[in-house]
Order: sequence, then C-alpha cells, then structure tokens
Amino acid sequence: MVHRGLTGQCEMYRVLGLRTAPSTATLPYELGIRARAAVTIAQPRSEVFAFLRQFENLPRVMRHLKSVEPMPRGRSHWVAEGPAGFEVQWDAEIINEIPDKLVAWKSLPGSDVDQAGSLRFCDAPGSRGTEVRVEMQYNPPAGVIGAYVARLFGREPEQEIAADLQRLRQFLETGEVASTESQSRGGSEAGKRMRRTVEEVIA
Repeated sequence: MVHRGLTGQCEMYRVLGLRTAPSTATLPYELGIRARAAVTIAQPRSEVFAFLRQFENLPRVMRHLKSVEPMPRGRSHWVAEGPAGFEVQWDAEIINEIPDKLVAWKSLPGSDVDQAGSLRFCDAPGSRGTEVRVEMQYNPPAGVIGAYVARLFGREPEQEIAADLQRLRQFLETGEVASTESQSRGGSEAGKRMRRTVEEVIA
C-alpha cells in the first residue's frame, strides 16, 4: 500500500496486467480476498503450461469447479458448484499471456463474482520439474449469492488453492487424483485412462 501511494503503481495489477482505469479494471485491488499458493510438478514446463492453458481441463483438478467452456476472443465461461447444488457462473477473459511463463485473466462485468488471477511457470531448482505459482483475488457480491460464493471459496482460500494444486500435481505426475471414489472405480485401470487423457491433452 505504501509502495502504491508513493509510486502510483499497484504490484498486483502489474502481475495480472490490470489497469486502474474503470474501463478495464473490474476488481479494485484494495477490495476482496487475495490468495497465493505454489506447487512443484515433476513435468516439463511446456507440458504443464499446455495443460493449464486449456482452462477446460481445470475441473479435473479443482474440486468446486464444474465446467469451463472456451469462447471466442480469449474468453471462457466458468461454472462452479456451491453448497446444495447452487451454481455460480462468470465469464472471464485472458488479459496477459506469455507462452510457458504466464497466463492471467479477469472476470467480465455481469458475472456472479468479480475475480482475477494469474498462473506463473518457471523451472524448479535442481531440474525437479516446474514450479507453478497461483495468485487470485475475488470479491463476492452482497446478499444471498455472496454468501454462497464465500462458502464456495472457503474460509481459507489459500488452503483451497493449495489443495487444488496438489490434485494438479498428482494428476500430471500419475494420471489420477488419489481419492476413495477413484479407488472404488478400479484405481489402476482408471489411472491408465487418465494418463492417456493427459497425454492426449498435452499433445
């Protein structure tokens, strides 16, 4: 906050590629909830980026996310499943992208939740694969929908994101996410199918 007051620049906006002009910024930096998390994945950076850049893959590893549908001009439609089957929906657009290094997005006006985020990719030390860093910010609306959104993201959003990243690591490294449900369906065979799916998506 002191840095922004002295320089007029916002570090979060710089990371996400957002501007403070009303025509482009839908989520004021001072408002909402911010969260960060990171994970190291034993896969090449290009493959991890290729998987995550296709946002429709995210419901495979994000527990609350129901679907992501690609739209023209770098936009996408997101649907998250909240308590009691309540759905929260928003449209987002990519605002910054550097292949194999960065992808950032923000929600569009009229969405159920104002949200912005970024994924950063770098080589992990010691040739251990790829380090993925997530930064997210969201501002639930007031009223009943806002209460559902708050519950959807959880009281500890960084813990929720960290758990999602661990599922991502498991999925990309082994082809499956460890769970009671997957074991009941015949874990090894399901894992083979999931690994083939990962290979197809990356290809």
